[in-house]
Amino acid sequence: MSQATPLLLAVFVLLQCGLCSAGYDPPFGCNGTALHDFVRDTILTRINIFRARVALGRYEPLASASDMNKLKWDCNLESIAERAVQNCPQQASISQRNAINFKYYGPSERINQLPNPIFNSIEKWTNVEIPLNPSTNISTDTSTLRDFFTMFNANFTAVGCYSAFCVDRTSTACVFSHPVPQDGARVYTKGKPCVNGGNCNSPKIGACEYGLCVITA
Repeated sequence: MSQATPLLLAVFVLLQCGLCSAGYDPPFGCNGTALHDFVRDTILTRINIFRARVALGRYEPLASASDMNKLKWDCNLESIAERAVQNCPQQASISQRNAINFKYYGPSERINQLPNPIFNSIEKWTNVEIPLNPSTNISTDTSTLRDFFTMFNANFTAVGCYSAFCVDRTSTACVFSHPVPQDGARVYTKGKPCVNGGNCNSPKIGACEYGLCVITA
């Protein structure tokens, strides 16, 4: 798997740019939870950085993507995530409407040493070995990779995350804008990514940021 390069570290900052519309940058306008906008922004940026790495072909052995959307933060999805982790269950309830990545940390995992369980979960969901040949059709039919592929589903447009602490355990969830794809479904289209500063690749309408489409219509 490719490591972060100086270019991609620069993207970490540049993805928070003036091209972005509501939901891509703080203030996000979410109320009713304990999450702060700084944390929301950090979560969103980390997820979009990983999506940009895939889109640009910097996540070997995966091929580059021609249709990867940039995610925005959604307060309603955050509320769903908050309910999913309430009382720190070991598993999330299955949703027919929204894909969900879920991580449970039990008493043996020293949760007090986690800098932030959501950040830690994103790292676990994305930092995996990919047992795929670059020519293999990208799909979700491998259960151990489902969380990974969920992070990079090209057509997802928004995400909301939350975590709950319950004395000696914690649960974390990130909820996405679309349902879980069927097994064997392609999660993105292989091809040349959109050109930074230009337009999204057809048929999507929007501005391109480092291989990600900032949808405007």
